[in-house]
Amino acid sequence: MTVDPGTPYIHFPTNTHSFAPVPIGEKTCPKQLYELYNGGSIPVSFEVGTLPLEVLKGDNFGHPVFECLNPKGVIAPGKTHIVEWRFYPLEAKTYQV
Repeated sequence: MTVDPGTPYIHFPTNTHSFAPVPIGEKTCPKQLYELYNGGSIPVSFEVGTLPLEVLKGDNFGHPVFECLNPKGVIAPGKTHIVEWRFYPLEAKTYQV
């Protein structure tokens, strides 16, 4: 794919992402990573929308099932940025946001 010069562009490798399984009830879960790539020729700002995470939290008795540790940033052209997450499942099921 070719991106026009001056056009911001973040490449998402897929439109779905699965986190690694985590034991239920862990107090400190490992960081899990999602990589973003700036395929454009200019720096690009990003912000992860956290409203769906808050809705999921409300649906799970105030428990934060997903936590995004760095929901905002700027990615230089041709560089990657790692978005860090923590996954705290309450039960053995598939969570979707």
